[in-house]
Amino acid sequence: MKSTFFDFYNLLYKMGYLTKDIVHEAAEWGVITLEEYQEITGEEFVA
Repeated sequence: MKSTFFDFYNLLYKMGYLTKDIVHEAAEWGVITLEEYQEITGEEFVA
């Protein structure tokens, strides 16, 4: 099951409204999971 904000971050990142840094910060704060970060950006999460 996806986190509550996955669709929000995924859609806005794909549309260009969010940068990779913002999505990275969301993963650091636990808003999205590390696996979801990878799914959204196509890159592994590196702390």
